[in-house]
Amino acid sequence: MDLQKHKKPLPLVTNDPVAQQKVLTKLRVSLSTERLGRYLGATKGDLKAAVELYELNLRLSQTLFGVLHGYEVALRNAMHDQLTHHFGQTNWYDKAPLNAWHRKQIDEAEEKCKPKVSYPSTLTSGARTTPLPMAPVTPGQIIAAVSLAFWTGLTAPRYEQDLWTPCLRKAFPNIKANRVSTHRNLQDLQDLRNRIAHHERVLGSKGQLYIGVRHIISQDQSGTHHTRQDRFIRPELVLTVVDAICKDTATWLRTAAEFERCLEILRSEPARTLHI
Repeated sequence: MDLQKHKKPLPLVTNDPVAQQKVLTKLRVSLSTERLGRYLGATKGDLKAAVELYELNLRLSQTLFGVLHGYEVALRNAMHDQLTHHFGQTNWYDKAPLNAWHRKQIDEAEEKCKPKVSYPSTLTSGARTTPLPMAPVTPGQIIAAVSLAFWTGLTAPRYEQDLWTPCLRKAFPNIKANRVSTHRNLQDLQDLRNRIAHHERVLGSKGQLYIGVRHIISQDQSGTHHTRQDRFIRPELVLTVVDAICKDTATWLRTAAEFERCLEILRSEPARTLHI
């Protein structure tokens, strides 16, 4: 596959090797050697090739963020609908047996959504200022304001009996939903989203997305051992979860967010052949 379909020339790079090296040197400083480290390792220290891989990761992240946008909105609305039906009110969070962390997320979201105090614009100098009445915060505003971690956390083991079994499993009507595998998938997609939001690498080899490191602690007769294990997921996972919620939404999202571009980038020559 022609990589030129997925990248533009390096900014300000010309055929003049001296000018090109100046730009690359500045990029090394701007992006940091630490951030470029994995790319430099994959390209055996070739800075120009490393920056091109960085650009490839940038384009992959841009496309994935659109897909994850649709995923997050579909997930929270599906879960909100089921919780509303189960508890009989749109502010279901006031009745649900939420733990302290989830309760704090709701309180913080409500506080964030409160409008700022406003005053009449026709006050004369020295007049007594009386705030205008403020509209109450709606459940819809709170639901949109809580984080993705909030929804992922609702599928954790602590909520299996109170929320998952009687209610949240129905948010995924197109599969025989299992809480353990659902929670794992949602956690993986949350980690992917967070890496993109924090401008981290998600580009992996062999058509996979990199979602971070798992730290494994084991013990035997010789002592305690710490192992780092890289974690990868297939890009199709995001659409698989959306498909479990609504097949039509998944089909629409695949086209609207140009999901095929993700697959093309991951199948391109550098991503396919380099160990990164």
